[in-house]
Amino acid sequence: MARTGRPTQYTDAVGQAVCERIAQGEAVHQFAGTDWMPPERTIYGWLAAHEDFQQNYARARERQADKLAAEIIEIADDASGDTVTRTNDDGSEYEVANHEWIARSRLRVDARKWAASKLAPKKYGDKIEATHTGEVGLTVKIIKFGDA
Repeated sequence: MARTGRPTQYTDAVGQAVCERIAQGEAVHQFAGTDWMPPERTIYGWLAAHEDFQQNYARARERQADKLAAEIIEIADDASGDTVTRTNDDGSEYEVANHEWIARSRLRVDARKWAASKLAPKKYGDKIEATHTGEVGLTVKIIKFGDA
């Protein structure tokens, strides 16, 4: 009798399906164990056991970071909810800033920036540059063989 259920043996097809879900922005815990996907524990086991899957997974994470970066631009460019219309007592309308919408958009951007910086730190992480100004004192002592 053939066994049915979620796959636990690694195949390129299932590995590719996992990586595609990740590249589309899903977290492993969101899809693991559903839609004929392997359990989360199995996926992480495959990372340790299969170098090709590990490389594909890393590329999928980079694509996920790129997707987040693109979403940041979309959110920042979307001004559709930046204002709301209010009505005066006389029935005339006026627009005011929608601070809740603006704050939520800022939160969405910040969350994506943080996630992208963790998924692809070389590309989206903070660049820390250390510079030094001033003098450096250096003493050099030359010792020849036979001298003590």
